[in-house]
Amino acid sequence: MQIDIKAKSSTDAPHTVSFFINDKKFFCKCDCRAGIFGGLCKHKIELLSGDEGRLFDSSETTKLEELVNFVSLIPFIKENTETISESMKVIAFEQEKIESKKKKMSTLLKKGIRIDGS
Repeated sequence: MQIDIKAKSSTDAPHTVSFFINDKKFFCKCDCRAGIFGGLCKHKIELLSGDEGRLFDSSETTKLEELVNFVSLIPFIKENTETISESMKVIAFEQEKIESKKKKMSTLLKKGIRIDGS
């Protein structure tokens, strides 16, 4: 079995993420910078977790469903993918909060902040 899925990237060109079985072992490769060096990139995690938002081409939804159904049978992948995916969402949310507060604080520090708190 092999499933190749095109994933959205930070550029206009998609990354190809390949999932396959060889010698009774499951493998995953991505042609992004992190993936080339064997890293666990966001493309792999988000596709393994079934995130349709990561698909470059929505016509590959069936491939994604096939992948998710398959990896749901491998407890290690299922559990760890869910944990990592949820943690990534929390981090992204917290980063947005930080950026919002930094922007507000920067603006106020340029204008001046009243010392008496009013």
